[in-house]
Amino acid sequence: MNHQAFCDATGLNVSRETFDKLNDYVGLLLKWNARINLIDRKTESEIWQRHIVDSAQLMSHIPASATSLLDVGSGAGLPALVIAILRPELAITCAERDQRKSVFLLEAVRVCGLKNVRIEISDAANIRAVFDVVSARALASLDELFSLVIHRLHASSICLFPKGKTHAMEIETARRHW
Repeated sequence: MNHQAFCDATGLNVSRETFDKLNDYVGLLLKWNARINLIDRKTESEIWQRHIVDSAQLMSHIPASATSLLDVGSGAGLPALVIAILRPELAITCAERDQRKSVFLLEAVRVCGLKNVRIEISDAANIRAVFDVVSARALASLDELFSLVIHRLHASSICLFPKGKTHAMEIETARRHW
């Protein structure tokens, strides 16, 4: 995907420098995916649409007043690192307990020069801070996610948990408990 196609697909007006950082991240993600399973290999050819644009779409849901974001089960850095590149003033904490994936995240932060990202090699339950925004992608059901992050939220926090085909059932189950 080129710069203009990305801007058109996301509705975001990003600089060439920002797009170059996204491109660096994609290259690193594909390189590491050959060694450790970060994304489904069947989606590599669609990485921009299925992963980068998909993560970037969350930008419109993050309040301008937000200063902190926790990404739970960060894995490949989706959506956290995409958001970190697109919104460098937002302090982002990535919680990932898998050591190999955490090493990838640390390398991606270094390569992309992301000064706004902190990697916690830990389960999210061990993080004691509260955040304006909490995100998770392809980690657990909504009901499980709410249980996991409830103590990381303050009264005006928002949760961004993109869901797929089972979204209606997950919402119904979560409503019964939350």
